Amino acid sequence: MIGAQHSSSADSEVEAPRSAALFRWETSYGNTKTAIIENQSSPRDILQQRPDGENYTRELAPTEPRSGLVMVDDIPVELRHNKRRRTRIAIVIDPAGHVVLDAPMHTDFEDVEELVREHARWLRYRINKVRDETSHLARMGYKEGEVVLYLGEPLVMELYSGSVVALGDGVLKVPTGDEAKTRDFVRNWYTTRAETVFGEVIAAQLHLPWLDGCLPKWRQRFMKSQWGSCSSKGTISLNTHLIRTPIRLIEYVVVHELCHLRHHDHLRRFHSLMEMHMPDWQLRSKELGRNLSLLLDE
Repeated sequence: MIGAQHSSSADSEVEAPRSAALFRWETSYGNTKTAIIENQSSPRDILQQRPDGENYTRELAPTEPRSGLVMVDDIPVELRHNKRRRTRIAIVIDPAGHVVLDAPMHTDFEDVEELVREHARWLRYRINKVRDETSHLARMGYKEGEVVLYLGEPLVMELYSGSVVALGDGVLKVPTGDEAKTRDFVRNWYTTRAETVFGEVIAAQLHLPWLDGCLPKWRQRFMKSQWGSCSSKGTISLNTHLIRTPIRLIEYVVVHELCHLRHHDHLRRFHSLMEMHMPDWQLRSKELGRNLSLLLDE
């Protein structure tokens, strides 16, 4: 799974929460952070650490309707009940600067409050760090003259009297309307283009031996905490926002998720597979990490 990448150099400056077991930080391609808390009886009792320290995020779907942000002391928290989870809670620092708890359906908010308070100092540090790193980033605008991205290239938005979005020479012509309607036009256009481009990128990887010449099941949707994921059933999910990045970054996310069909983890075998089929994957990963601002556009 691909989330937002972030350098882990600062992680060692913060002592892991002292609990009955080890703490695990898992970062993905940006500022999304994930910690997995696992126990058969209580989600608070044990925090396990991956030996390789690999960075990635877990899929946060399907979930029940979000509960909204709730303040636990001074920490903004969002609890999501996930039907797919049984014994684990994922703690994610959202790029927007709040804590997301992806929890089993039976998890009570009282347990969540205790968990948050137990690790409050560490969570505050992470929230502040994410806010500092994204404070200079602006959300995408949907007005005349705004610059939008398509496959890494800037396009000037021009409103006109037509009925469909049209791509011209450095210009994206969008039907005239208020900002909300303009946003819908642009996002629908992105979705349509992503369906074609993502499909072509995936089809170009049919040479991967474990695919046996068959296209995997895949889907796209706008996501705010990850670039892509691979479910336990082998369904690839791609963030529609990727259509705004250069094609080489879309290829990177696609290959990453396709490799998860072979190794559903981030251990040495997975890295070896990535090295074999995309030797420059680490360079592409770092470049993708510089596109965090795209995730802020919900």
